[in-house]
Amino acid sequence: MIFINLLAGIALILFGVRFLRKGLDRFLGGRLIEMMRKATGSRISSLTAGIAAGTLAPSSTGLALLTSQILTDKSVKAANVLALLLGGNIGITFLAHLVSFNLKDFAGAFLFLGVLGFQYSKRAKVRGIGQCLLALGFIVLSMRFIGEGASGMIANHDLTIVFGILNSHPLLLVVMVAILAVLLQSSTATIGLGIGLADGGVLDNSSLLPWVFGTNIGLGITSLIVCWGTIEGRRLGWANLLLKSLLAYGLGLLAASGLKSTLPAAHLLPISHTLFNVLAAVIALPILSGVLRTSETLFASEGKKGKKMEPLPRETYLDPQALSESPSIALTHTTRECLRMADEVRLMLQHLFLARKNNSPARIRKVKVEDDRIDKFDREIILYLSQIGDDLNDYDRNWQIELLNFANELETVGDVIEKTLCDAILKQLAEKITLPQDQEELIQMLFGAAIRRIDLAGSLIANRRTEHAKALVAEQNKLDALSHAATHRHFELIRQVDKRALYSSLCFLDIMDALLRINSHISSVGLVFIRLNSKQTDTKPPVQFPAMTSSGILPIGNH
Repeated sequence: MIFINLLAGIALILFGVRFLRKGLDRFLGGRLIEMMRKATGSRISSLTAGIAAGTLAPSSTGLALLTSQILTDKSVKAANVLALLLGGNIGITFLAHLVSFNLKDFAGAFLFLGVLGFQYSKRAKVRGIGQCLLALGFIVLSMRFIGEGASGMIANHDLTIVFGILNSHPLLLVVMVAILAVLLQSSTATIGLGIGLADGGVLDNSSLLPWVFGTNIGLGITSLIVCWGTIEGRRLGWANLLLKSLLAYGLGLLAASGLKSTLPAAHLLPISHTLFNVLAAVIALPILSGVLRTSETLFASEGKKGKKMEPLPRETYLDPQALSESPSIALTHTTRECLRMADEVRLMLQHLFLARKNNSPARIRKVKVEDDRIDKFDREIILYLSQIGDDLNDYDRNWQIELLNFANELETVGDVIEKTLCDAILKQLAEKITLPQDQEELIQMLFGAAIRRIDLAGSLIANRRTEHAKALVAEQNKLDALSHAATHRHFELIRQVDKRALYSSLCFLDIMDALLRINSHISSVGLVFIRLNSKQTDTKPPVQFPAMTSSGILPIGNH
């Protein structure tokens, strides 16, 4: 029963922390991510935002995922993102302080109130609060199981000998706890287990600092594993691990010199955990750039020595781990993938415009093949979004619907380019049809509008600003008016005897109709946004991507 109780306690902490994180995610939604992004202007503000984020969303894995995601924005300095991560490490420790208090008698109250809010309320925010109370009840209850398991250890002679050896060999204890922290991927669970063992008399006070060191080194390794997907992430994870390891070594020397404490073990462990991370942030804040340079040296390209390494190409932003960590983080990843999809569609239009201008049928056929990539983007985005659970508030649920609609409209645009626009242009080139100047100017204008409006639609999805949606819809009305006038002129040409002029007009109508359909699908992104947000007063952006603007595309003639 000793190990059963310990495993039950660990399981309840892990479940409680995850349930708490999802409850806070349901309550706060994408606004926490928005706050973190806005606060990366300086190291101090990044550190402060990290502390707040770690306190409100106590997940070291989720924090590593989010900081790795923010790091991909070239407008954000890597040193500020590292400060954000260091602040998050501090904020996460506050939940361990709650665990250290003897709240076992209040577990029933937390569970009862939590069930009332989570089970019987239909409002997302009330359910989020209830979910948080339920989670706290699970975490508090877990300490009862860990305490019973620790009491059983004291009565077991063999286990007493094993932990006596660990208490006498702090380095071995650091390694063991680091492995445990990597396996649990939760500082709260690791520290909570240490509190329970210390209260039960299994760990003495001299072993508490090694337990803290092992916990932080293990979480540093976990962050490195989570961030390993990109070069920037590896550098960030390694810098975080390096700081924790060096600080643990330095403090270990101090502890070996006779540093003692008279605080109760239950409070000494979380206090030491917090002070460790505060000290890491204070020491590292002035030298973050230097720490990151050591990471750049370690994770350098295989090119010439001293050459600045370019980021590795990223296959996808759809990280499966984000699905289990936080719906808001998963939606952020999906937003970036949708913007990659928009870039591909925009390139198809640009290449097609140049192929038509340069009379290159071979290049047009290559554009047709590129639609397969757009279809793949659409399938993967829809599959990813379908795996996001129901832990969403109205704000994030609308965001999810907008992303689904955006991906679907882009896929339809790709189909129109492949099946209609490419064929119409190939027909024009094959029959060597030259359009009148006014028709040619209209075609070029529609091409440019479609390319520019894809960027505008991307800005809408990234920033979620109502003015972008209204601009898309308003411009579509002007394009429809132009097409109506052009169609009217075509019907006048039907009465002409010149068949060549008639064929030219028919070709023009085919191309114009395809481009109008493309622009119409782009405009529908704005229409859906306006409909979903018509009853919401808060339309501030949960995510901002400064590199994606409506003017981000170069003029067509320069490509």
